Amino acid sequence: MHSEYPLPVNDFKAFAGTSKNQIKLQWTNPDEGITKYIVQYNTKPINRGNWLNSYDVDGEPSPGPVGGTETMMVNLPLSGVLYYFAIRTEDKDSDRTSFYGLENFGFRSPVQLYKGWNNVAFMAQNDMLISDALSSISNKYFSIWKYNSKSDQWLWHFTGAEAFLNNMTHIEPGYGYWLNIKEDCIWDYGQSVLTSPVVSNEKPPFILYGKVSSDSPELLDGANISLKVGTIKAGNYILGSNPYYQEYYVIEVPVDTLFYEGDKASLLFNGMSFQDNTVILGGMGTLGKHHINLALKPQESRLFQNYPNPFNPETWIPFQLTEGAIVKISIYNSSGKLIKTLDLGFRTSGYYLSKDRSAKWDGRDENGEESSSGVYFYTIQAGKYIENGKMILTR
Repeated sequence: MHSEYPLPVNDFKAFAGTSKNQIKLQWTNPDEGITKYIVQYNTKPINRGNWLNSYDVDGEPSPGPVGGTETMMVNLPLSGVLYYFAIRTEDKDSDRTSFYGLENFGFRSPVQLYKGWNNVAFMAQNDMLISDALSSISNKYFSIWKYNSKSDQWLWHFTGAEAFLNNMTHIEPGYGYWLNIKEDCIWDYGQSVLTSPVVSNEKPPFILYGKVSSDSPELLDGANISLKVGTIKAGNYILGSNPYYQEYYVIEVPVDTLFYEGDKASLLFNGMSFQDNTVILGGMGTLGKHHINLALKPQESRLFQNYPNPFNPETWIPFQLTEGAIVKISIYNSSGKLIKTLDLGFRTSGYYLSKDRSAKWDGRDENGEESSSGVYFYTIQAGKYIENGKMILTR
């Protein structure tokens, strides 16, 4: 009968310790006849069959009063390995060790994180809210990132950033994550954690964002905000393509062998420069802010490069005017022969950059015939303002 043996422990549990690979075991003394506790661990669930092949834990406490809390600290051999623990009770007759009701559970040691970037794999049983998963280090991290190679998409969460900017709310098991840590700390969230020296070869990008405003709202609809370092495109965003961002643009810039922290970049609006458009690239996984404010009346009249270019079969020619005028765009072939005139009528001062406001050429001449492949020139005349451009048609 069970009464012949010391009662088993029935509330055996573990908590994270205060250093790497350390845990705290805790239980309640169930029987005044207990003279000894025996704690074992293994990488497999422990039962009668493998008890003798499990590993002893040194330093079990001597039994205290019945109903009292017993504790001990255990230093595990490896970080991130899932260990199973079991405890048995023994009375003064050592051959009457309690085996029935063997208390058994698995526990994975918390992860040591270091100041700076940490590349870890998340191996919990379930999805977790970021606030729950990182509660033990809530004031010790700058950001957490996940890269999905299938969608080629970054997800991130910054502490202290505007709510709209964070596009990740949960951490999912089976994915690798980048954590930017403020100081050395222990990460414990009560579930399985597995560290890995290499989880993702991709590194978090620099995020540049800002609010785009204008006295002319139609100017912003579908506008392209792009970034260039020298002559190399570093990223772009179409306003309104992500409703969550509202009037803001968000551009991801990879910081690698092509773009470096500290590089000067040009921020463009539909391919054009504007005042105060120079930004400095930050390091990987950092935030940069640069607002764009476009006045209704441009400071100068300009003719911009057509887009797309090269094109087939149609293209758009953007421009801006400081004063209202009758606008005409003339198109010439490579021999200088006029083949098409686009009479746009009177246009007020402002920006004519989007497809519904700029001049459109369908690649046909005055007779409606398709023009052949080649180089073409276009000239804008708006009052006294005249300027030329070049484009390429490919059939």
